[in-house]
Amino acid sequence: MSNKGYRPNVAIVVVNKEGLILACRRSDGYKVWQFPQGGIEKGETVEEAMWRELEEEIGTCDVKLIGRLPGTITYDWPPHLHRRGHCGQEQTYFLVRLKKNAVINLDSHEDPEFDKTEWVNYDTFLERIEGFKADAYRLALEGLRELYPDYFAE
Repeated sequence: MSNKGYRPNVAIVVVNKEGLILACRRSDGYKVWQFPQGGIEKGETVEEAMWRELEEEIGTCDVKLIGRLPGTITYDWPPHLHRRGHCGQEQTYFLVRLKKNAVINLDSHEDPEFDKTEWVNYDTFLERIEGFKADAYRLALEGLRELYPDYFAE
C-alpha cells in the first residue's frame, strides 16, 4: 500500500486527583497498555472527538479538561496495519482529570476496546508501553508533564 498519510486521531491522558495515569489494556489479542484514543470523524473537531472517545472507550466523560499539547505527534503502523491509504496516525494529545465520583465502565459499549484498567505512576506507565506507539506515547507524556507538572505524581 502506498504511503498516503496519517489518520487524524486523538489520544487522552486521564489522571486522577493523586496524579496517577489511567493505563488501559487492549482487549484484542495484543493485550498492550495504552491511552484511550481514536480517529477523528468527518466534520468533528479534535475536542469533540476527545469527548466521544472517552465515552466510547472508558464509559465516561465525567472529567475536567486540563489542556492539550500544542502540536500533533505521528507514529507509523506496521505495514500489515496500513488501511484506507493511511500509514499511521497523527495524534492530538489531551490531558484530563477524572472527577471525584466518576465511574469508569469498560462495558458501556457493545465491543469494548479494553478489558482492564489500572492507575499507575508516570514511570510505571512508561515501563508498560511497547511496540509501535511507544515513542509517540513517551514524547506526549514528557510534553504534557512539562506543560502541566502539578497534575502528575512523582
